[in-house]
Amino acid sequence: MRSLLKNIVWSAASRTGLYGMYTGRFEDHWVRVQSVDIFLPDLGKSFDGLRIAHLSDLHCSPIVRSRHLAQYIELTNRLEPDYVVLTGDYITASYKIFVRKIRSLLKDLSPRVASFAVLGNHDFGLWHPTVGKGIPALGEYLAGQLDAAGIQPLISESVTLRNNGDELQLVGLGELWSSTYDPAAAFAGLDRTKPILALVHNPDAAPELAALGADYVLSGHTHGKEVPDNLLNNLLFPVEHRHFVFGQYRLAENQFLYVNRGVGNARLHKGHRPEIVMFTLRRAPHSAMRLHRASRPANREAVIGRMQEAALAFDRPKGPFCPWPQQ
Repeated sequence: MRSLLKNIVWSAASRTGLYGMYTGRFEDHWVRVQSVDIFLPDLGKSFDGLRIAHLSDLHCSPIVRSRHLAQYIELTNRLEPDYVVLTGDYITASYKIFVRKIRSLLKDLSPRVASFAVLGNHDFGLWHPTVGKGIPALGEYLAGQLDAAGIQPLISESVTLRNNGDELQLVGLGELWSSTYDPAAAFAGLDRTKPILALVHNPDAAPELAALGADYVLSGHTHGKEVPDNLLNNLLFPVEHRHFVFGQYRLAENQFLYVNRGVGNARLHKGHRPEIVMFTLRRAPHSAMRLHRASRPANREAVIGRMQEAALAFDRPKGPFCPWPQQ
């Protein structure tokens, strides 16, 4: 009976968009902690087994309270990741007070090594950088507050993680709909013979990033729900790849996308619970490395076209190198 009442309360709150106002303790099983192995060709031995926690779409606002979001930070810390990556939409309401609340929350993240972040559409204004009202330079202010919280913002730039002579390249993109989105600059100078992870808020960017050499793309934005194709949605949230909703997708041979459901916005039913993803990096077998070499694009436009055609087929990943998360 107690469990039934809790489910009724959570369902009602989600359907009315108010569950983020609940500041009592939620039970850990309500949060979907998804474990996913990432098999990377050319991954150095010292990075094999590295654990990365992925958070997205916190949406701090008047109806998603910071005390509620703090529980996701606490749970992430209990998972003891080596790194934490965040893929945008830290706020919804375009007010700097919520940016400061996010800084206060995220400074409590405690990965073993470091945290990295990219911005989302709501981090520039109420809807996205070109629609609706926003605060001038809001994105820049938010990036500065992330930095003050000990989280390195990556705005169309990359970093190389090094350990015992091994290298792992991490690329962070600006929000797809903003002037900061510059994949050419972000990928400039990267060694395409070494593994590349890319962070971007909007999964629509994934085929292009894979064509530039990203082995695995991490994103959010969708909240685990497909955007209906209508005039209002197309104005506020233009979508190119509607089938990128949640979970893992194959972009090309040995290149994948994961779309995180996020934690801060309302879900309509139990199947769309808040999600924290724990990625574990694994070395791909030698056979996969050979396939990976062949997939490196020579003609960027042609490769993007092939990826878009494959994406439209919506082929769920198969085989030992691409575990499909249980829904």
